[in-house]
Amino acid sequence: MKNLILLAALFLSINAFAADKNPTVSDRVLKTFNQLFADAQDVHWSSIGKYTEASFKNGDVRTRAFLDKKGVLVKTIRYYNEEGLPFDVLYKVKKAYTRHDIWGVVEVSDCKATSYRITLKDHKNWYHVDVDAQGDIMLYKKYKRADA
Repeated sequence: MKNLILLAALFLSINAFAADKNPTVSDRVLKTFNQLFADAQDVHWSSIGKYTEASFKNGDVRTRAFLDKKGVLVKTIRYYNEEGLPFDVLYKVKKAYTRHDIWGVVEVSDCKATSYRITLKDHKNWYHVDVDAQGDIMLYKKYKRADA
């Protein structure tokens, strides 16, 4: 939980300092966004460097989409729970970490690949596990739970 709070605080502070919260969104960017994310709700736009970022919800999934000036989707970052994982990834994680609960997922997709940072917990620890495009699982970090 401590890590989640720290990660959220870091994310918010970086966005607060680096982002233009009222950018002018080009027609190209809007066209691409509306084609790809027609069901988006609660959309917030910001400008980060040379990209336009749309932060929004689609059902229970929180998404950040980065588009360049030409309206090309460059990267998406999605935040969701276990039910959103592809079955092959879910199977591999459940097989490798049989006595752990999946607490949350961060999915990063770009033109090269999709990867996952999965947060798991057991009765004593939190685990951050990375799963790459080939399905390889690597333990990134292990933390003791403060509430255990």
